[in-house]
Amino acid sequence: MDLVGNQTWDLAVTANALEAVTGVLLANKVALYQNDIIPTPNRPLGDYTEADYSGYAKEAITWSAATLADDGSVEVLGIVGAFRPTPSPIVNSIYGLMLVDTTGVILYAAARFDAPPLPMNSTLDAIVVTVRVRIAAGGVVVTVS
Repeated sequence: MDLVGNQTWDLAVTANALEAVTGVLLANKVALYQNDIIPTPNRPLGDYTEADYSGYAKEAITWSAATLADDGSVEVLGIVGAFRPTPSPIVNSIYGLMLVDTTGVILYAAARFDAPPLPMNSTLDAIVVTVRVRIAAGGVVVTVS
């Protein structure tokens, strides 16, 4: 016999599972990297060269409540502040991002942008990140706009 839940059930059960996942990610930050490498599961944090453009800082993730995505899957959105340079001579070309702990010494995941590098040369440049956690997808999907 299979128990078939309705949408209320799906949201409640998945929200509890996602809460456990985001609990691990809750205190994490997003960092940018500037070297031309491709992330792999065993690549250590030391292989990534963190961004250092003027005004750069790791950004905290603020998590939403569980919601339904456009495709009907349940997800939790992680909103990250915009990365934007301040006027100064230090510029970078950014290849991807990393999810790190609040101290920046533990690497949890990394992703390379679809069309790197992204310039961070002036106050007109910006990188906006949304982290989507979906149980259906089996992990973390990072969308950059």
